Amino acid sequence: MMSKSSFAIILALVLVGCDDGGDAVDSGAGADAALPDAGNDAGPGTDAGPRMGEVTIAFAGTSGIVLAGVTACLTGTSTCATSGVLGTATLTLPLGIEASLEVDAPDTYPQMMAFRDLSLADGTTFGIFSTTSVEELFDSAGVTADPALGHVLLAFPSGEGATIAISAGEGPFYGEGRDFLVDPSLTAVPAGFALALIANLPVGEQMLTISVPTGQCTGNFGWSGSEPNIRRFPVTAGRIAADTISCL
Repeated sequence: MMSKSSFAIILALVLVGCDDGGDAVDSGAGADAALPDAGNDAGPGTDAGPRMGEVTIAFAGTSGIVLAGVTACLTGTSTCATSGVLGTATLTLPLGIEASLEVDAPDTYPQMMAFRDLSLADGTTFGIFSTTSVEELFDSAGVTADPALGHVLLAFPSGEGATIAISAGEGPFYGEGRDFLVDPSLTAVPAGFALALIANLPVGEQMLTISVPTGQCTGNFGWSGSEPNIRRFPVTAGRIAADTISCL
């Protein structure tokens, strides 16, 4: 089980560059699997669908230790791969379009990873949340996770005073990230490494607005909104979507 102190690393989401070279991975379905509609902005080759490419992702648990047996699937398709002994999984994915991955592993909470371009995931290590730690997180917020609804968890390496506005769900709840707990009495992101939880959101695309006293906040990977401080998330029942938010 992950120690709470390890979540200082885990919640940063991007832990280290993956330089395994993609060896010894268990690959899933390839480019001929069902794919989401690419729309008209997929770049070259839109007549034939989105540009396809291999993406290698690594997964880590406690203190950055790599995890085998983590399965990542392109949402809504049969394109999946499971991490091997090096903690990496390689998938052939549509690039240059918004998409998301559903991530599952034993003893971990189901996760959703949204990307404005799946090429951003290539060569990156992502932290996986244990079921026990997520349950303790919800307990600290005083809410019960509804299995028919979804959740969003944001990490703030910095962002003191930032607030989140959203029209649905419960929260936001803010907390000191190294404890992986929230304090319902907080009304804004605290100083230092922090987190924010929005629980029990309706399934479907949800939008939140992040405000900060000075400057602006942007997400590292997730779907963009009409303004830099607006983030969009594809909320899925029983899953927690995560992103790291950078505030300047």
